[in-house]
Amino acid sequence: SDMPRVETRDIGPAIAYYDYATDVLFVSPDDPPGFPEGYGSQPNPYLHEAAHRRHAIRNPDSYEVADLYPLTDSHRSMIAEEVSELAATSGREFVAEVLAGLAAGKKYGHDILVLARDVAGEEVL
Repeated sequence: SDMPRVETRDIGPAIAYYDYATDVLFVSPDDPPGFPEGYGSQPNPYLHEAAHRRHAIRNPDSYEVADLYPLTDSHRSMIAEEVSELAATSGREFVAEVLAGLAAGKKYGHDILVLARDVAGEEVL
């Protein structure tokens, strides 16, 4: 479908969570704050979760294995500095943070965009 199903439920400390297997966006019933300053590429957690969905829909094979991408310490340092702390935690989070940042108007350097394409595939970025 064009949009995932959205369900409100207690999801612990998370604000939102996209489940690829069911194509459901789970959102907290609470009125949670945005990401802490500097943690995410932008402050909207829903935009971040929508970015996970874009990756999963446009390249499901890549989404399934993105966390297995061998991000080196050098990659993680560059990602944390140029994208966000959250992006440096895994391949999936890196791609979601780059997509969310781009959607929010951020600009990234060539090396970040090339790495994101390597992790996600050209269908996604």
